[in-house]
Amino acid sequence: MMSGMHSDKKWLIKSENKVLGPYNFEQIEDLLLKKQISLIDEVRDTDTRWLYLRENPEFKKTIDAIRARLDSKAESTKAIHTNVSHVVSMTATANTEGTTTLNQQTKSMVPQYTDVNVQEASVVSEQINEVISKAQEDSDSNERARAATKVKNYAFHSDIRTKEKVSIFSKRFFIGLVTIFILAAGGMSGYAYYTKYSQQKTEQDLISQIKRYKLLGLDQKALDAYAKLPVLLQQKYLVDVVELFPLLEAAGLVQVKDLDTVERSPDLTLENKVSILLARFWFFMQTQNFELAQNQIVKAKAIQPANKIVIENEAILDLKNGQYKKAVDAFVKLYSLESAGRYIVGAIQGLQGLSPAERSKMSPDIERLVDRHVATKYDFKKELLLAQLAFAKNHDNDILFKLSWKQFLNTPTQLQALFKKPLLVAPFSYLWKDLESYKATVRQGLPPTDEVLFQIHNYLESSQLSAAVDYADKNTNSISDIAIKQQITLMIDFALNKRQDIVMLERADKLDKKSELNHLLLALNQVELNPSKAIDSHIEFFRNNNLKFYGQWVRLARLIKLNSVPEIQAYLKDNFLTEEDFVPVQEARGLVEP
Repeated sequence: MMSGMHSDKKWLIKSENKVLGPYNFEQIEDLLLKKQISLIDEVRDTDTRWLYLRENPEFKKTIDAIRARLDSKAESTKAIHTNVSHVVSMTATANTEGTTTLNQQTKSMVPQYTDVNVQEASVVSEQINEVISKAQEDSDSNERARAATKVKNYAFHSDIRTKEKVSIFSKRFFIGLVTIFILAAGGMSGYAYYTKYSQQKTEQDLISQIKRYKLLGLDQKALDAYAKLPVLLQQKYLVDVVELFPLLEAAGLVQVKDLDTVERSPDLTLENKVSILLARFWFFMQTQNFELAQNQIVKAKAIQPANKIVIENEAILDLKNGQYKKAVDAFVKLYSLESAGRYIVGAIQGLQGLSPAERSKMSPDIERLVDRHVATKYDFKKELLLAQLAFAKNHDNDILFKLSWKQFLNTPTQLQALFKKPLLVAPFSYLWKDLESYKATVRQGLPPTDEVLFQIHNYLESSQLSAAVDYADKNTNSISDIAIKQQITLMIDFALNKRQDIVMLERADKLDKKSELNHLLLALNQVELNPSKAIDSHIEFFRNNNLKFYGQWVRLARLIKLNSVPEIQAYLKDNFLTEEDFVPVQEARGLVEP
């Protein structure tokens, strides 16, 4: 049925809010025939948008063929039902003419069902026999009723008291029937009201949950609760979860066109309007349509010029458009309002594009912000340590360079991914790959061993795992220090989730026991493998070396893995008070919140 030209094309199916596939044409046809997917499910390939299966022109022949099969089956079924109905009708009519005639007619009708299989014939026979029995019972009941009526009329025809009693009984019986009817109607109405009330209460509870989860920063829980709402209510309350648009869009619950419907609501607040514009901005940035993205920011800024996410997204657009000084000024102002590491990363990105004179003027303030942040915070610490190394190199400050280098090597890669930022901040922002000029400055004059270490960190930070493995295979033989070689292996194995390989590496006892990074990765690996096993030696190391954040991190990770809700509640009261955006903290709160 499928043409050869489509045999290699792959398709995705969206069915009941789940994305299935990829499938080829033959697999989709088989799923349709087995009714595992339906014609109202959506389909797309890599080059098209989502369409209903029945609307996709490439599936027209297949769907027509399947409909033809279904129609032929429906006609066959209809014929069987028609014949059965005919027999039942004739049987009922024959009952008025006598049982003997009925049986004769029924027997005479049986041969015409030669196209019905044995099982179907048995069913038909049973239905006919039931009709016959019922007709006979009704006939007997009618005869008995007529006889009883004659007796009563004869016995009580001239009895006045009996007539009065019968009249009273009839009135009472009528009143009883009316009462029963009223009670039944009231009960049905009450049940319908209770059902409707229960449904509304369930929906209101879900909506309250969504708002509470969103307030607590539990975005995934808010998304899960929203997905449980009926489709009509999802459309109605979309305005309350617009800030989650990237998650909703990824889950297939909304599309960018749904924002147009929400925007037409007459009861929108200013915050609602800005959120809708920012959601569109996010979508246009995702699709690299910077002109339309700029239009959304202009409109949002006209409504709320002091909105921090609007200012931040405008600064990110300024970086894209080459307006570096304007971007740097905006990021510095944002950091003065909120000490978030990503703002400084945006500022150091902007510094790369300034003229030498502008850079010389603005660098001192940025350098002070970098020094202050890496001393106390961990969000975007790897990126800021890279900038600090470059600043130290430019100023020939060897002491600062050595201190920053040690911190750089002891900071895990991909740490910034463990810190949550607002969902409507432009995608593809604050990336490691956008700091190339700082990397080039740091690499100048590095010894061979340090060059290898830097490149391994660089590949892992960029999520280039294959490149990291290949580079290590080609270059670690040049390193004489076995502890450094073992640490490189540990970092790569951890990034690749090779848990048992890390255990064997730890047992070899050749890792540097004074390395902060080694203790962190070994502790986190042990938590993933067996959280019940003690990690006291690692926690003691963190305590002795004043590494409070690492110590809190591994202890919280262990409690999460053990799903120890009471201990998590107690732990969060005294820890991570300044790191609320740390993703493990959000995960722990999700376990605590019902």
